[in-house]
Amino acid sequence: MSEKTLGGAISSLLHLSSGTSELTVLGSAPRVTALSPITSAKSATLRGNIEDMNEFPSAGVYFQWGYSPSSMTNTTPVQTVTAVGTYVADIIIDGPLESTVYYQFVAGVDGTNYSNTQNFKTVPTNVFNMGNTLALAFAIAAVVALFIIILMITKGGAALPLLIMAAIVGLIAIIGITMFVGLVQSLW
Repeated sequence: MSEKTLGGAISSLLHLSSGTSELTVLGSAPRVTALSPITSAKSATLRGNIEDMNEFPSAGVYFQWGYSPSSMTNTTPVQTVTAVGTYVADIIIDGPLESTVYYQFVAGVDGTNYSNTQNFKTVPTNVFNMGNTLALAFAIAAVVALFIIILMITKGGAALPLLIMAAIVGLIAIIGITMFVGLVQSLW
C-alpha cells in the first residue's frame, strides 16, 4: 500500500492511499492554541495545545516568543508530535525584569498554523519585599543584642539576665540567618 500527498503551503492538501478509493482533504497544518505559561524570575514553561491534527500523522511544533508582539524572533526546538494534546517547552528569560513576554504556539506540516498570541509579565525579583525586610530586621536585632551582651559581660552584669538575653539573641539569630539565606537564594 502506498500513499501520496499533494498540495502546497498555501492550499489544502490531498491525501490518496492506494488500495482504497478514499481521497482525504487535509488542512495545511494541525490547529493549535497557546495556553497560560508557568513562570519564575528567570525562566518560563510555555504551554500549547494541539486541538486537531487535521488528519496528519505527525507535525512539527514549536513556540516563537519575544518582547514585542510584532517581533517574536526567539524559537524553541521543534518537537515532532503525533497526537492532539498539550505540549510544553522551557525558555530562559534574558530580558529586563518585569517585562512582558509574547509567544505563540506554532504547528507545521506543509503549511503553518499559528496560535493566538499570549503574553505574561516576568516575575520581579524584589529585594525590598516584606520577608526580606524582616530578615534584615532580625539580623540587625541579633547584632545589636549580641553587642549588648558583650557590654554586659565586660561591665560585670548579672548572670540570669545574660542567660535570658543570650537565649533571645540565639533565637533571633537563627530566624534572621534562615530568612537571610532565603533572601540570597531568591536572588539566584
